[in-house]
Amino acid sequence: MSLLTAENISLRRMNSDDVASFVDRYDSFSEDDPYWPHFFASESALQSKIAEDGFWSEDRGLLLICPKTYGDFIGFVSFGKTIAYYPHAREVTIRIFEKENRRKGYAMESLKLFSRFCYESFPLERLWAGTSTKNQATCRLFESAGYKLEGVWRKGLYIRGEYHDENIYSWLRSDYLGKDLPQN
Repeated sequence: MSLLTAENISLRRMNSDDVASFVDRYDSFSEDDPYWPHFFASESALQSKIAEDGFWSEDRGLLLICPKTYGDFIGFVSFGKTIAYYPHAREVTIRIFEKENRRKGYAMESLKLFSRFCYESFPLERLWAGTSTKNQATCRLFESAGYKLEGVWRKGLYIRGEYHDENIYSWLRSDYLGKDLPQN
């Protein structure tokens, strides 16, 4: 069941039947992408989060990206409360797993839809994202989606034995209220 829909994609919650495929795709993506520093929880931890609250709360959430012309999910968009003393802010993450599903507009449509939904659903003031300055595709994605480059966190990422500078992007509630985010 879709939670959100746009022209070419829908976003839905993960269910217990998705977990094994999600973990496999996530692990493959992590191995292939030189700019992806994160690792994810185990299958059992994901199953627990799904049982607990559907992997959706005011502090963190994850939705699967499902193209309308494709039968399965191809990635995810998520948010999380990563800095305890910023209760009004959430970090946004988006990934399309397989290369053949990239550069088709799915990430852009998902990011814009998800960002608007976050402001419509929660009393947030700030959505933000960070990515390696070398990851030009993700930098273009956030900039094209209306996120503003705030600055560079020098050596803010440690990925595969190397420090990387990290671009920090934000989209504020005032940007949302001003409809500064391009519409679908």
